[in-house]
Amino acid sequence: MSLQLVFRIAGGLLFINGLSFLFLTEMFLGMAGFTMTPSLLTLGQAMGTSLIALGLIAWRTPDVAGDSMVAYGQIWGIVTTLSMNRYSDLGLGSKGMSVHVDSGDTEAGMTTMCHFRDGEYEGAYLCFPRYKVAIDAPDNSVIIADSLELHGVTPIRGEGTRYTCVAYCDRRLATMGQLGKTVKKIGKYSDSANLKEFI
Repeated sequence: MSLQLVFRIAGGLLFINGLSFLFLTEMFLGMAGFTMTPSLLTLGQAMGTSLIALGLIAWRTPDVAGDSMVAYGQIWGIVTTLSMNRYSDLGLGSKGMSVHVDSGDTEAGMTTMCHFRDGEYEGAYLCFPRYKVAIDAPDNSVIIADSLELHGVTPIRGEGTRYTCVAYCDRRLATMGQLGKTVKKIGKYSDSANLKEFI
């Protein structure tokens, strides 16, 4: 499979997911167990717009990058994963997150987190114990931090909910070949005789 095809497939999937988030926000997030609020609707639509933009960039990358495709592919691999978290004292999500290091992240460890508040609550601080820092992030804010530093989220108290959308690079998702990741050949290029052996 060529790197160009990987970008085309990624672009198509990002675009489809972006349209789902943008136009079917309530259904898309409802399937994940979220109860729709105005703030969550805004978050979902913002995520949809971002995914559509990333999809278009991924789709056009093979045309724009040309001979620099491999180098560009390495840069593109900086973010492999988006995850959404919900913290609530009302049983709607986690009450907090114990202190930890994101062991699967790349050595760079950079994580970007979009933070949204729905209602009033106390706590739910993003904390970095080594530095004795606890961040009470305002609504609609972005935090960029080193995920390889010890961090966590303090318990939340109150009626409100804290939502975060976290973008990071998980080295377990990354491909050795041209991008320095392990390659599994597929289809007619596979060394396996059948799909079961391939998997």
